[in-house]
Amino acid sequence: MKKLNIILIVIISAPLMAFAQQDADGCKEHPMFPTRMSNYIMAECITNFDAVDFVLSDDGTKSITKEGTKTSIRYDFNTESGQQKPSVLQILRNYENASKKIGGATMFLNTDAAVGVFKIMKDGKEMAWVKVECGGDNSNDFYILYILEMEAMKQEITSTDMLTALNADGHIALYINF
Repeated sequence: MKKLNIILIVIISAPLMAFAQQDADGCKEHPMFPTRMSNYIMAECITNFDAVDFVLSDDGTKSITKEGTKTSIRYDFNTESGQQKPSVLQILRNYENASKKIGGATMFLNTDAAVGVFKIMKDGKEMAWVKVECGGDNSNDFYILYILEMEAMKQEITSTDMLTALNADGHIALYINF
């Protein structure tokens, strides 16, 4: 009887698993936002040191550029779920509320432009900036989550000009202005 139940479960669930859309290989939720909107899958994810522009006004004239470790995750709506897509406002408000729970403040939110920008603070210090951009038909087919964690870039290239000059000439000239 037990074997029959297991076989029935496998037979019933196999077609469902075959049609289920899955997250892109190697993608996982960012620890700052460990959950996502229902019925969205991760289509791609990238993490690298980079700069991100954050628009802070409706006309786009006010913006700020920040540098740090940028994580971008694109979430596509799972059309096979049979569920209704959330509105742009619903997506943006979900991230706004989640940001507030971890010390965030809304810097910009515009449903017509389908963009939300949030600054995350901890102990009075900027920890991260977050941007959510929605897109596609009615701006809710997908959304991209950008998380920029504030940190200095790891310097990989060093200059040996002073060492080369010191070895070749036996001295170096330093100009120090007071």
